[in-house]
Amino acid sequence: MLARVAEWFKKTDDLELYFLIMAGLAFSALGLTGLVGQEILAPATLALLAVLAFSQLRTRRELTSIYGTQRMRRTALFESRFPPELGARRAAASEYLYIGRSMARTAVTKSAECARIIARGGIVKVVVADPTGDELIAAIARVWRRDTLAHLRRRIYGTLHELASIQTDGPGSLEVRVLSAVVHTSMNIIDPHSVDGLLVIQRYEQQAPGKSGPIWTLTPHDGHWYDHFRSEADRIWQDATPVDLTADPPHPQSTYTLTR
Repeated sequence: MLARVAEWFKKTDDLELYFLIMAGLAFSALGLTGLVGQEILAPATLALLAVLAFSQLRTRRELTSIYGTQRMRRTALFESRFPPELGARRAAASEYLYIGRSMARTAVTKSAECARIIARGGIVKVVVADPTGDELIAAIARVWRRDTLAHLRRRIYGTLHELASIQTDGPGSLEVRVLSAVVHTSMNIIDPHSVDGLLVIQRYEQQAPGKSGPIWTLTPHDGHWYDHFRSEADRIWQDATPVDLTADPPHPQSTYTLTR
């Protein structure tokens, strides 16, 4: 019996509360029966109040810690950098979808990884902004601030030419599309319908002084929000126009021809 009591005392987090209850009952009984006078009860009451104050301070610290942890959890998803495993996951993917504005900064790196995916029989899909849309290009240039309309067009055309240079004689496939609407995030989507799927999203900032952010990563374990962004990516892909990569310059398969 004593062992059980000792074990219970070790596990409980409210030992001081039980002490206050027992001590309060004991001194109340002693005071009512007249066995203890006021000269003892008064100091004992102050001591019990001190223990109660200590208990309240500990409780407040614990609540503050819990609140701080909850606030950290709300933003723990956001990062300032892409996950370090993104390149390796992309190169090993069987299906890869990129959605962004120009892909110019990483076009060379991504094209090499895309070539490996295609050589293995994988599927590569890319969506960038339509360089022929004057209002669209102007809107994106205003957001980026550092790009003129002509420079932004050259960046997108450069990406299309880089993708067109990929050797697609492997068993896989490459399809590139352009979108006539402004996208507010870039998406790297790897094996989206696999249990090991990976979705990396970067939010575009208005006139960002450096790299836009935040960046966050989702997997199928994230449930609703993984499905939410994957569905948005599917809708963007369906709304985009296929590009004829055999043309010079590569251009959407429509009634007009792009000019540099």
